[in-house]
Amino acid sequence: MGRFTVVKQTIYKGERAFQATAFAVVVRQSLAPRRCHWCFVTLRKKALQCGDCEFSRYCSRDCLAADATLHAFQCQALRALKRRDIGTFDVETVRLALAVLSMEQFVQNPQVLVLLAVHRRQDSNEEKKMHTAVEFIVEMTGRTLGPRRVKATLERVRCNAHPLYLDGMTCVGTGIFPEAAMALNHSCLPNVVPSFDSRTRTLAFHAITEIPKGGAVEYAYIDLLQTRKRRQMLLSQGFGFNCVCERCTSELKNPTEDEDEVEETRVMEQLIQIMNSRRSDTKQQLVHLKKDNEGVFKGSNEAAFALYTAEMQFARAQNDWGHVVKAAETLLEIWSRCGLPKYYHTTETLHLQIYSAAKQAGMVEISKVSAKQVAHIRQICGYSQPETPLE
Repeated sequence: MGRFTVVKQTIYKGERAFQATAFAVVVRQSLAPRRCHWCFVTLRKKALQCGDCEFSRYCSRDCLAADATLHAFQCQALRALKRRDIGTFDVETVRLALAVLSMEQFVQNPQVLVLLAVHRRQDSNEEKKMHTAVEFIVEMTGRTLGPRRVKATLERVRCNAHPLYLDGMTCVGTGIFPEAAMALNHSCLPNVVPSFDSRTRTLAFHAITEIPKGGAVEYAYIDLLQTRKRRQMLLSQGFGFNCVCERCTSELKNPTEDEDEVEETRVMEQLIQIMNSRRSDTKQQLVHLKKDNEGVFKGSNEAAFALYTAEMQFARAQNDWGHVVKAAETLLEIWSRCGLPKYYHTTETLHLQIYSAAKQAGMVEISKVSAKQVAHIRQICGYSQPETPLE
C-alpha cells in the first residue's frame, strides 16, 4: 500500500476529502497556443506572448507579470523546445520538470520533492530518452544544475504528476502537488476524484461515495475501464507496484484472458485505424468490424466501450444527433455494468454528450434529464469551473 490517508470522520458524497496546493503547474501541450500559461483561461485575440521564447502566452499583463520571475529561468529552454528534437521523451513532462526546478530556485529549496516516490524503469531505451532530456535541461539552464538533480526531478515528475481537470471533459494541464502525491493511494475503484481550481492553484479531492471513519482516501492513477491484467501491467510499468485494491483482489482471473486479449488488441487496433483514416466509408467500415467481431465486442466491455465511443464520435461529426444519444446511453450502460463509479468525469462527459445532442435533435425531455445529471455529477465531483455551461 505504501502511502495513504485515512479520514478522521465520515466523509459524505460530494464533500471535500482532501486538498493540496500546487508546487508547479503547466498548461497542456496541445492547449499551449490557446490557454493563458498562468491562469489557464481561454485566450482572446489580444493575448500577450513572451517575445523571447515565443511560446508562453498570457491573457493579461497581470498574468505575464505574475509569471515573470519563474518564466525567466525556463525561457531559453522553452524557446529551444520549439525548435529542437529531444527524441520521444514527453515534452510536457520536460516542461513540468523545468517549472519545478524554477520554483525550487525561487523558494531556494531543492528538497521539496525529495520524499516523492519514484519508479525507475529498467529499460535501455527509456534510459536513452531520459539521458537526452537531462542533457537538454542541463544545457538550456546554463549548466547551473547538475545532471543527477535534473534526472531525479524528471523521474519524480513523471511518477507524481496530476492532471488538471476543470470538469469531466476539460483537462487543462498537469501539475505537481507534493501533499497529494505523498498522501493518497491508488484504487481501481476510487472513492474520490480530483478537480483543479485555477484561481487558487489547488487540487481538491471530493468523495464520490461515502467514506467511513478510518477509511482510506483513494483515487485512480489510470483509466478504470480496462481488464485487471492491463491495469496491473500499467501500474507495474508506470508506478512500480502490483495493485491489491479491493477490485483487483475480487476479480477472478479469466483462464482464457491471454487468448482473448490478443484478439481484443487486434480488433481495437483495427478500430483506431478506421477512425484515423477519415475515409468516406467510415460508417460502413464500423458496421463490418462490429459484425465480423461480434464475439469480441460481446465478451469484452473494454472493446465494446471503444466501439461505441467511436460510433458516438462519428455520429457527432455527421450531426446524427439521435445516434449520438443512443451510443452515449449504451456507453453509460457498459460503465454501470462494470460496477464503476456513478459520479466520475467519464459519466459527466457522456451525460453532457446526451444533453447537447438531444438539444440539437429537439428531444426536450431527454435534454432536461441529462442536464440535471450533468449538474449533479459536477456538484458531487467538485467541478466548480466547468468549461461547458448548461443553458
